[in-house]
Amino acid sequence: MRCDGLAADSRHGSGTRLLLLGAIVASGCNAILGIAPPSDRLLDGGSRHVVTSSGSAAFDSGLGSTSDDGGLDGSAGSSLPAVAHAWAEWPMPNPESTHLANAQTYSVDPAGVVTDQVTHLQWQQAVDKSTYTWADAAARCAQLSIAGKGGFRLPSRIELLSLVDFTRLNPSIDATAFPGAPAERYWSASTYAGAPTHAWGVDFGFAVGLVFQDDVTQACRVRCVR
Repeated sequence: MRCDGLAADSRHGSGTRLLLLGAIVASGCNAILGIAPPSDRLLDGGSRHVVTSSGSAAFDSGLGSTSDDGGLDGSAGSSLPAVAHAWAEWPMPNPESTHLANAQTYSVDPAGVVTDQVTHLQWQQAVDKSTYTWADAAARCAQLSIAGKGGFRLPSRIELLSLVDFTRLNPSIDATAFPGAPAERYWSASTYAGAPTHAWGVDFGFAVGLVFQDDVTQACRVRCVR
């Protein structure tokens, strides 16, 4: 099926119907090709994870700037701002060695915070030695303060993937910007569609696979973002 729609011949009785169908097809193809990017409503096909000021986890339906959806325990949540990017709202960075556009470029300012010059996200440079369950990972980020400034949160899957350097192994990340980074699995804020007890993560060991989904009670590393 052509993404530029179906050619309609107005000389035939079906011309009007074909024109309408062509418009629908073109609209759908535009969305697939990214010509008309989707609105930032849902995170990975489900709910968007957000964190309260106390660090407790809740879910945002993504249908507005606030949410009254339930938290992890099914209780009613409070109105919370949606903070994670469900979609890449910036050019996806590429490893510098590939010589592709939007080369991964980082700066460390202030000390302990890595700023991505492509996405403009700010990352925790040195991760904790501990591993965390999914909810504890979110709480850890909400409480994190570097150089006297907080505002950190658990990154969405697309945000975490923006750090991957797929030309490297163990770890698959810029070793200069993130020295000593453990080549392990890291939690993202993105929930796994159809299984509210599972969430997505990124494996920076990149030995077998890159992304994974696991039960939220499992312990993984965490790298916070703001």
